[in-house]
Amino acid sequence: VIAAVRRPQQVEQLAAEGFEAILLGEGDDLSAAVRRYYPAGADLIFDTTGAWLGPSVAALAEFGAIATIAAPPSGKVELPLLDLYRRGCSIIGVNSLLYDSRACAVMLDRFSIAFATGLLPPPPAPQERLLSSALEVYREIGAGTTQKMVFIPG
Repeated sequence: VIAAVRRPQQVEQLAAEGFEAILLGEGDDLSAAVRRYYPAGADLIFDTTGAWLGPSVAALAEFGAIATIAAPPSGKVELPLLDLYRRGCSIIGVNSLLYDSRACAVMLDRFSIAFATGLLPPPPAPQERLLSSALEVYREIGAGTTQKMVFIPG
């Protein structure tokens, strides 16, 4: 498993935790970066933004799949359809809104086992910030911070 991230700090953070990561650049670079790890292409790409759907096709192995859980703001992407179907690849849309709370609980229970056994490390705790500092936090996010934040009244 490798992660593809947008900021150099994220690559460093993942490496410190023992995970491989590639830095996303232009769309054409995704295939080359993935193929450095998997010369035949990736069996599965999990696109959490939808924005990388098109470039992900070239990074897939034959009969590979892309699972996506989101779409870009426009809801539209360019897709090299000919390349997708000639290599027997597929796209899977995963919409958690189609599942009720009981079905989601079953899925989340599987994640809890992975966290409990150490297979998945827990995410870093969010930083607590006063609501009165919201403008400052907004600037930090604009500057590229990857720190998750929770606002508290005060």
